Formats: sequence, C-alpha cells, structure tokens
Amino acid sequence: MFTAHFLGTLQKSLTWLGMKHVQSIPLPHHISRYSPDIVRTGARVMLCNNNANTVESFCTVSGTWLTSEPTNLAPVDLMHEPRMAADDNFICLIERFTGHVVVKCCVGWGTVKLPVHAGQPVAVAVHGQLAAVCCTASGKQRVVVICLQSKSVEHCFKVHIPGQPDAMKFDPTGTTILMTCGDTVYECDMDGVCVRTFGDMFLAPGHLDLNFDFQRNILVSDMTSRRVVIFDRFGNFKDASGSGLVHPTAVCAHHQYVHILDTGNSSICIYEIL
Repeated sequence: MFTAHFLGTLQKSLTWLGMKHVQSIPLPHHISRYSPDIVRTGARVMLCNNNANTVESFCTVSGTWLTSEPTNLAPVDLMHEPRMAADDNFICLIERFTGHVVVKCCVGWGTVKLPVHAGQPVAVAVHGQLAAVCCTASGKQRVVVICLQSKSVEHCFKVHIPGQPDAMKFDPTGTTILMTCGDTVYECDMDGVCVRTFGDMFLAPGHLDLNFDFQRNILVSDMTSRRVVIFDRFGNFKDASGSGLVHPTAVCAHHQYVHILDTGNSSICIYEIL
C-alpha cells in the first residue's frame, strides 16, 4: 500500500519542463549518408554510416570521434540503408534484402537467420535479451522476436499497420512494441494486437523516430515539422521542442539527456531535460 502511494506521488512529481540545448557534435564532412538511427551505450553515441556500412561512435562528453567498425553487412543496392538498435550489452544490425540479423555482444559477432516467410527486414529494436525485427512481405508486416543470448528465433507474429514502419522500439517494460508509420504511433502487444494509436493530431506525415526518456515520456522526432514531439507514456501530447533543428531523423535518450541526429545540420544535437 505504502509503495503504491509513494510511486503514485513520485509519478505526479515528474513534470515536463522542456528541453535545453547544451551541445552539438559536428559529424565528419566526408560522410554524407547516415541511417536514421542513433543509439547510446555508456559514454558513446553511435551512428550507422551508409557510405561504408560502418558504425561510427562519438564521445558524449568531448564530442570527439572514437571508432569506426564494419557492420558485417555488404551493401546490396545503391540505396541500401542498414538499420541499428542497441543497449549496453547488444548491438543489432539489419539490411534490406538480407535475410539475417547481425548481432554483436561482449563475446563478438554472430548472425541470426530470419524466417524466409517473414520477408525483408525494415526495422529493429532491442530490449534486454530480446530483439524484435519488423519484416515486410507482400504489403504485410511481421515481427520476428529473437533471443539474443541463444541467437535463436523465439516467435513471429503479424502486426496490422498500414505500411512499413519508420522506427520501432520496445516499451521500457518490454511488454509492448511501438512503431511509427505515416503520422501515427502504433503500440502492439507481443502477439501483434494493437493496443493503442496516437500522435496523428500532432505529427506530420513523413519519417518519424521515437524513444523513451527517463520518465517514460515518448519522444518522437518529426522530420517534416523539424521538431521533437513529446507524449506521456499513455500517448497524451505534452509538448513540442527542438528549435533550430533542420532535418531530425533519429532520437535517443540517456538519463536526463536527449540526443538527436540532425542530418540537415550534420550534427548530433544534445538537449538536457529540465
């Protein structure tokens, strides 16, 4: 009883006061194309370099470039776009027209073969020991759930959304998956049942990425409107922020900081949640 009361009081006290720009990390001029993903592990932020199919990492404190690693995915056409998801233990990479997932953990690289009937991988998410890969075939979307520890497919289910998702993330509890498509965020359970849609009144059609902050607010980078739109964990609109953004294609959060990949400014913009 006391715990429930305390958590309720704490939740009410976590009010959104906005974001303040604190730093911009310039990106190397010789890299012209990045995948619309940004992830943070420890004190590094990582981007996927489409030009060379490499993962570039930058120090979040100094902004300096740290490493460049091959993704182990060969480019398969001129418009290839590898996608990436990660946490502190695993990195997962997918590539359109490639029927497997590349997995990196502390013991090295590995691959997981996707079911042939699932189709082409287009989005990926990571949570703890699990990865979810959204695949498309004949206009239908399926999510393949993978155990990263054993590198094996656990199950596959259909999701009913109107097209290929731009982005996909696990809810912080790992019990649902959120996907963006068009101007809407779709939340589905682990059987593919859509439990909630939101955002269409506040988001513009176009590329949308999403992530969660430390308060479980949902941050959506809206490339068309050049801003980040904030919703609470129930999908209710709270705010829009990010003045000065030109082409925000990806967003991630770590503690009180939000990292936005702005390819229009060739930079990673870092904001502090107030």
